Formats: sequence, structure tokens, C-alpha cells
Amino acid sequence: MANLIYKRVKDRLATAVHIEDKVLKEKNDPKDCVEEWFAEPPKMFIFNTQDKSCQGLKEVTEVRWKTPGEKNLELYVIMEGTEKDEKCNADIDKDIEEILSCKEGELIKNKDKMSCKKETPGP
Repeated sequence: MANLIYKRVKDRLATAVHIEDKVLKEKNDPKDCVEEWFAEPPKMFIFNTQDKSCQGLKEVTEVRWKTPGEKNLELYVIMEGTEKDEKCNADIDKDIEEILSCKEGELIKNKDKMSCKKETPGP
């Protein structure tokens, strides 16, 4: 099994439709959460620096800029690899695009957020 690496998505948060049932508490560092999830890691997670907890995000629909009231929340991406891998230094937006799993041509990327285009219901 490959090692897991995690990268912080600076100044942004994610909207998820499926989250981990269990919130990991009393974690001093995001690394502690990644180690606990080693067997089945979520795609992304939010680390709360105030209460030292982690919430795993299984299916992410959108990544947006944080608001001032969310300053104690940090978003991270989890992937397989090692710190020496090219992935570790790759463009974080590319990682987010892969996690969002948009169909070709459906990625919406603007100054406020990245998300998949929603289908408009027919008549």
C-alpha cells in the first residue's frame, strides 16, 4: 500500500454531499487525522484549529473561498504518494479538479469557486 500525503488548500473550504460519520477529535495536527484514516482515507478533510478536530469529506461538490468567520477551518487534500513525488508540489487546483470528478467540459472555475456544472432540469 502506498503512503498517504496531504496538502493544505490555502484560504478555501469545500462543500460536500457525503461526509464521514465520525468526527476525529483531540487531534493536534492534521497529520494525526491522516494517520487514523490510513486504511480508508477521505478525498479531502477539514481540520478545525480551534477544537482540534477533523471532518472527512467523501464526495466534494464545490471548493470556495473562506469567509472571515471560518478562519479556524483548514481544508486538506489526501492522496497516495510520498513527499518526494511530483504530486506533492503539483498545482493544488489540478488536485481539486480531479477530486470534483466533473465530466469533460463541466468544470466551472471562477474567482469565487470551483464546481461541476449542475444539470438544468428539462421541461
